[in-house]
Amino acid sequence: IFQHIPKTAGTTLSFIITRYFDGQDVYHIRNLQQMKGPAYSSYFGSMEDFINQTPVVRNRFRCIIGHMPFGIHRYLDNPFRYIAFVRDPVERVISQFGQYLRMVIGGELDGDPIPLEQFLESRSRVLNNHQTRFLSGLNFTSYSPNECYEKALENINRYFSLVGVAERFDESLMLLSKIFQWPDVTYVKENIGTHQPSIADIDPATVERIRDANEYDTRLHLHAISLLDDKMRLQGKSFKRDLNRFKRKQALNQFGYNFKAQLWTRLRHLFFEVRKSNP
Repeated sequence: IFQHIPKTAGTTLSFIITRYFDGQDVYHIRNLQQMKGPAYSSYFGSMEDFINQTPVVRNRFRCIIGHMPFGIHRYLDNPFRYIAFVRDPVERVISQFGQYLRMVIGGELDGDPIPLEQFLESRSRVLNNHQTRFLSGLNFTSYSPNECYEKALENINRYFSLVGVAERFDESLMLLSKIFQWPDVTYVKENIGTHQPSIADIDPATVERIRDANEYDTRLHLHAISLLDDKMRLQGKSFKRDLNRFKRKQALNQFGYNFKAQLWTRLRHLFFEVRKSNP
């Protein structure tokens, strides 16, 4: 079960995970508002849609992936393992703002773009300890933030094979590779935000405001980093060597992808120029 917390490098990771499953074995938790995003399986629906399937149907899937709160395992009879990634909460909130700008500019949302400060007021639910909410599976209106945080830690310790860290994506991927015996976890970056401002360009008071509103996500992020370091140490000295080898391979892979993309763009431009000059 890949619990994809929004804006934590989950799109890239989803394509890596589904590399190791047949399409018919994957169920994508996908709400209607996400229909313009990538699809990881022809079997998809909301969490409610999945729950309403018969037990036979629910249990035939070997991989469940998507934006969903913790707890879908309660509807499964088969053994299961969770994975998730977390991210520095300030970076995640700014990335969420960038996605909002992209959707407004692209016409997916009505109205004119609003500034970050106003966005923080209008989108408080997804900007207030959202990662803790996801991993706890609890409702913040019924439980205190601290109770949700403690429940998130309990869930991580009990049910998760790995909680990766977006800022240390390659190290997290290498651990996933070893845990699940996935030989190839190279990737090209997917769903990269292009509209969000950099932290350096944001008023420090606004950055501090985001940090204050995400106290438990900050603690969760630091906890995940500590767990990641512990798992890397347990791998022994060979892990660093394998990681360096992977990073070299990954750099070449990304370079090749970028080169092909640029070449294709130039060829398309040349083709249309020729067509215009020779109607």
